[in-house]
Amino acid sequence: MCARASSPHSHFRSIPLKLVMVLSFVVQALIMVGLVNYLSDSYGKIWIYGLGLMISIGFGLIMANWISRSYESVETALKESQEKYKVLFQILPIGVSITDKEARILERNAISESWLGTQDILEMECLQQREINPNVLRADGSPMPVAEYACVRALQRDHAVYDVETGIVCADGTLRWFSVSASPIPLEQYGVVIVHADISDRKFAEQAMRRSELKLQAFLDNAPTLIAIKDLEGKYLSVNQEFAYFMQVPEADILGKYDYDFFSAEAVKHIRRYELQAIFEGFAIDFEQSLHLPDGMRTFWVTQFPIMDNQDKPCAIASISIDITDRKYAELALKESEARFQKIATISPEAIYILIRNPDGNTFFEYASPASEELLGLSVEDLKRCPNLRHQIFHPNDLAGYEKVMGESLKTMQIFHHEWRIVTPQGQIKWIKSQAMPERRANGDVAWYGFAIDISDRKQSEIALAHVESDLKNANQELQRLVNLDGLTQIANRRCFDERILYEWQRLHREQQPLSLLMFDVDYFKRYNDHYGHQLGDECLLRIAQAVDQLVCRPADLVARYGGEEFIVILPNTNLEGAIAVAKNLHEAIADLQIPHQDSDVSDMVTISMGIASDIPNLERSPYVLINQVDQALYYAKQQGRNRSVIFTD
Repeated sequence: MCARASSPHSHFRSIPLKLVMVLSFVVQALIMVGLVNYLSDSYGKIWIYGLGLMISIGFGLIMANWISRSYESVETALKESQEKYKVLFQILPIGVSITDKEARILERNAISESWLGTQDILEMECLQQREINPNVLRADGSPMPVAEYACVRALQRDHAVYDVETGIVCADGTLRWFSVSASPIPLEQYGVVIVHADISDRKFAEQAMRRSELKLQAFLDNAPTLIAIKDLEGKYLSVNQEFAYFMQVPEADILGKYDYDFFSAEAVKHIRRYELQAIFEGFAIDFEQSLHLPDGMRTFWVTQFPIMDNQDKPCAIASISIDITDRKYAELALKESEARFQKIATISPEAIYILIRNPDGNTFFEYASPASEELLGLSVEDLKRCPNLRHQIFHPNDLAGYEKVMGESLKTMQIFHHEWRIVTPQGQIKWIKSQAMPERRANGDVAWYGFAIDISDRKQSEIALAHVESDLKNANQELQRLVNLDGLTQIANRRCFDERILYEWQRLHREQQPLSLLMFDVDYFKRYNDHYGHQLGDECLLRIAQAVDQLVCRPADLVARYGGEEFIVILPNTNLEGAIAVAKNLHEAIADLQIPHQDSDVSDMVTISMGIASDIPNLERSPYVLINQVDQALYYAKQQGRNRSVIFTD
């Protein structure tokens, strides 16, 4: 505790009381002597006055001694009271602090020091002009504004403030929760007394209960069954999302209503009979119920059970309904026994789980339903014992995708949706679909509350369909290739040329780039066929086509068989000079083939005649104008003696 400043009156208290009284009598004696000397010269009277004075002084000393002893006893009692106060102040099981008028700490007991440490949070941070301290929290966990501090409110209002729930991050980093009260002290040098009662255990218990409620709500919202809670009179108190979905009515429009607001009187009577049975007998009741819903007649397997209060008396009735419409039809078709139907109807096929991820990245199952054993091929005990189970049973090719989706859910705290493969300990490959809701816990863990189902059959059908579609796509591509391919020469045919020339004409019009065409045919090819036969004629055309196709190799260039022994070459982004150079190379390539032609009038080897035309496309003209020009140039090449190239000129 802090020392208090000494008062200026304390210096007078240190003067002995006897000395003060003796001095007063001495002064009195001097005055009397003076008076006697002044009034009379008789020594007899002087002695009489002197004796009286001595008696008076003696009596004064006796009184001074008695008063001194009384004063010392009072001081002793006061010291003992102060010591008792100090001991009581220090051993109180609650934190106590005393401030001045500016809310600075003057005294603090030991337990307050141990709770709050050396950080004088309330001393340094409770002044209204300071910024919000993130280490001082409201009951909801948000930073507490300075104006809401108990000591500040008590100082401002000049009356006591009680039970302000305050969270404080102490010097050791731990979060403690206190119920803080403050009351003004009606003394000049003091401000308020602050009392801190530790309520951390209660607060953490409330948070644990809240987590339990959230866990239950997550289960309810993700459950594939219809869940409802009613009061004992049958009024709806709560329903889950699946219930509202089947009813096709908003949840808010269901609460506060009764079954007769939605179902027929006969159905309500049937349901109410089982509700009353569950209430009076005190245990769960299972029964089958068919209801007319907006999407038609549905059949449910319903489990109803009472909810008990603290006196073990029913206070509400809960129901879990599983849609067994499809199963009912299957039961009728296969004539299964009632026992078999009940087992299937009461056990959900979905595997429900809680997956925990620690801040260090490790994961483990906090809970797994019995359906998980059939799905994963592992017992529930093995699931809980094995951390990071994904590394053991997830398909290697799907692990990275799962980690990516799980990481996105962790980052955004949005619902996890994913489909992936697992390899069970029995060697079976299964496709799993899962959906889970994440929740971040106070200790830093993240929990996913979800369910998983086996979708292997559906996936296998999808994969088979994908293979069929892929084969069909490949077949279509091959068909498209064959449609655009000349069967003899294995280069583009006339149809492919017509499509390409229109495309390039429009493209090069936009880019304002030149387009050139080369058209050539084999000189005296009819004579070649007559002399060597059609088989060698076909072989001659094939060799020429392949040679030209290898020479014209830019991606946008196209060599096509135009008809018979005529070929045409599309040269995009090529001006007239470039086209002339390509034409020269084509003549040389044909000559290098050294194909004999004894009936030719121009050479002993096969030669070609070629027309050349070039233009910048314009949409006001048809590309067939350029084709006619290159055809005329070919005609002129033949007229001028063949085995040559001729450029079209206007």
